[in-house]
Amino acid sequence: EVGQLSLAFDLRSTTESYEWSVDASTINTAQPGRETTNRSDVGLGYRHFLGSRWFALAGTSAQHNDELGLDLRARIDLGAGQYLVQSTDMLLSAGTGASFNRELYTGGEDSNNVEAFLGIDYAWFLLDSPKLDLDTSVTVYPSLTNSGRVRAQADFRVRKEFVKDLFLSVKLYGDYDSEPPASDTSSGDYGVVLSVDYSW
Repeated sequence: EVGQLSLAFDLRSTTESYEWSVDASTINTAQPGRETTNRSDVGLGYRHFLGSRWFALAGTSAQHNDELGLDLRARIDLGAGQYLVQSTDMLLSAGTGASFNRELYTGGEDSNNVEAFLGIDYAWFLLDSPKLDLDTSVTVYPSLTNSGRVRAQADFRVRKEFVKDLFLSVKLYGDYDSEPPASDTSSGDYGVVLSVDYSW
């Protein structure tokens, strides 16, 4: 008796010297006896290639998650990373740096925070039709302003083309906060999304 609606958008462009991306997603979940909950993310990312597979990175994002009691988290990330594996069918990169955010929680005080971050991204893709690709992203945010607090975000997606440019996709996502500012909210939000994707 659980109903879920998921919408997502991802746009990116890569040149010899840089890469930029824009992504957005929203998931609405309805179930008997509970209010409908929403999880939404929108982000803008930029990587400037420095040579020897190194890159500088910058990004900004806004997040909302009813399950975690998070009304809004506005964030700016600055850092650097390296492509550990870079081939015609696989990408593996790691990045680290500093993250600055402002959080507004239901039932909690608004706060400004500084966090470190360490992220790993892995992508594998088969370009011959029917296309097949896999994406995994894990990022950990240990807080520098609130000792002992650690946040983590993880996404895993696999999709396969069943008609030209149409894909069947399965996505697993998870958010974790060891010390959520609003004490009466959950420390984690996890889910699975089955969707049909169009890619061009």
